Amino acid sequence: MCHNVFVQQLVLIVTGFSAGIVVAGGVFTVFTAVGLVPRFADRINAGAHILLFENMIICGVLLGILLSLYAGDVGEVLGQLRSIAADMGYVAYQIVNALGKLVLSGYGLFTGCYVGCLALSIAEILDAIPIMAQRAKLKRGIGIVILCFAIGKLAGALFYHGFGFAG
Repeated sequence: MCHNVFVQQLVLIVTGFSAGIVVAGGVFTVFTAVGLVPRFADRINAGAHILLFENMIICGVLLGILLSLYAGDVGEVLGQLRSIAADMGYVAYQIVNALGKLVLSGYGLFTGCYVGCLALSIAEILDAIPIMAQRAKLKRGIGIVILCFAIGKLAGALFYHGFGFAG
């Protein structure tokens, strides 16, 4: 019985890790396809630090994955810290609350930056659709092509959530 549980846990770990790598690879592919990192580095005149920017993106994604996996545990730890600080006194409780707000503010800032970058990369991809239409000699119907992309995305999301694949 113990061996069976170990195998199930091992398969779950390998499957989850593999799926995470595929999703992260897709995000990095979008960023790379539109040249987002070099463009940002060029905007702030930091072209010599492109590798640093790419490494920070990778570290941010890994940290985001860990936080999303263990969000409940982080909440429990923060709750325990608050109760310990409350036992220590008013000042300690206020310090822990301030640190919690600081962490939450940082998380919000970096999440906003990520969403902004993703929106920018999607906008860049939408700029490529007319080029694709010109090369495919598509005279009319670009709006229909974009609508089909959106319907496909909607169908995929409904399929994913409708069959309980989402956590």
